This record gives sequence, C-alpha cells and structure tokens, in this order.
Amino acid sequence: MYNTPLHRDEIMSYLSDIIGISYAVPVNKKAYRYDINNEQSFYIKSVTQAPEGKHPIVIHDIIGDELKRNPIPDVMIGELQASSAYQKFRIVKKNTNEPAGYEVDVLNTKALSNLLNRLGVNTLLHNGNITTDIERDLLQINAESSTERNAIIAARIGQGRFRESLMKKWDSSCAITGLSIPALLKASHIKPWKISTNLERLDVENGLLLSANLDAAFDAYLIAFSDDGKILLPDDTLSLELKKVLGINGNEKLRKIPSSRQRIYLKQHRTNSGIK
Repeated sequence: MYNTPLHRDEIMSYLSDIIGISYAVPVNKKAYRYDINNEQSFYIKSVTQAPEGKHPIVIHDIIGDELKRNPIPDVMIGELQASSAYQKFRIVKKNTNEPAGYEVDVLNTKALSNLLNRLGVNTLLHNGNITTDIERDLLQINAESSTERNAIIAARIGQGRFRESLMKKWDSSCAITGLSIPALLKASHIKPWKISTNLERLDVENGLLLSANLDAAFDAYLIAFSDDGKILLPDDTLSLELKKVLGINGNEKLRKIPSSRQRIYLKQHRTNSGIK
C-alpha cells in the first residue's frame, strides 16, 4: 500500500486489471473517460492535466456530494473542476460554460476498489484483502527516479513513452491488420512485463502495436510470429477456430520485418507458447 495518493498511471494500471484499458476513451487530450453504463462515467486526467499525479480522478458532482455525506476511508474529495473534456457531466460550476466534476484522490487500491464499487463498477475479487497481480507488479519496480518509475508503470499498461514509440514505429496502425483506430490498438509487450528488466519494459523492440483481439491472443500465447514476421498458430483444430474469431487466414505477416533485437524477443515468445 502507499502512504501518498496513487498516481494516475498506478490508477490506470489497476483499472486495466479490472475493467480493461480498452474501455478508456481519450477526450480532447485532457482526460480518459471510463463508461460504467449509459448514464454513468468517470474520468482520469491526462498526464498534461495531472503532471504530478495529483487529483487524477474526476467524478460526477452528484456522486461527489453523496461521498461527502457518506465518506469512503482513504478517498479524498477535492474541489469541482470544469473542463470541456467532461462531456458527460452536467454544467454546474459557476462562471463557466463547461461541465464539471469533483477531483478525487485515493490513498491505496483498497480505497480505489471501494470507490469503484460506489460508482457502480463490480470489482469482484478486489476486496482489499487480496494482493492483486498489479500490486505485486508495482511493488517489484526498482527504479532510480520517480520519472523512470512512472515511465515503467505506464509501460505496464501499454501507455506513455512505450505506446508513443510503438505508434510511431507502426504508423499508428496495427502491426498485422493495419487497423488505425487508436482506441482499439494495444501496446503489447513481447517478453512479458513481469519477467522483463526495466530496460526491456521500455524497449520499443520488445513491443507490438496490435488490435485488441490480436493483442489478447498474443498475450495468451495463442498466436506467435516467426523470425520473418509470419503469424504462427497452434498446430491443431484450435487454429481453425482462431482464424474465424480473429478474422485472419493464417498467412498474415508483420507489416515490417523484425529487427535482430526483436527476433530475440519473438523467439522467446515462441518458446513460451510452444508454437513452432
């Protein structure tokens, strides 16, 4: 647990473990919107809006008022903040024409889980008594500076410098299909984040920009890639089902030939997957 409020990247990393980062919609480069249902949303400020990680969460004013009446331990409700990014909030702040919500800080993941439950997100097993994978991952980070640590946390959820580098390398398109809708693209590590060094976690050659379904299949070792970039599938009937689900024919290749360093990562991935 942390003695200071969680930073935005720690929160987004935890959110990705619960509801999936693909549900985050970037708005005006100012915030990411998480839609709980058709009527309820909350926002996480972008790094430019919360450069020091302060007050990263913004919630609807009605929920904020309710939390003031019935507080959650280690959840701190701040001031109303107006922004054009908060499109799903009603206009409430005086002297502005922009929607506003309450800024929120949380001290630990238990408090975050309780806040999410109050917002209507079912966090299931995240009850504060279980050490989640993401908490263990964050605790294992050994960085020399907070800047490096934040960059590594961002890489854990496929964001920040790591994602930007992959977007540039792959022309903001899926490395396989060429899909160019940013919200549907995932920055995936080839060598799993957990067993990578800090340098490998930030190494663009240890990454692929993939559409969400291909990213999930790659992480689950259901697909792999040869040294020349050809897609590889399990040598059984599952591959037929995979082709249908993933919308591929099995003859696809990476749109760019893997570099010598990337081939090392791809070889290790093939070994882990058992796909030849």
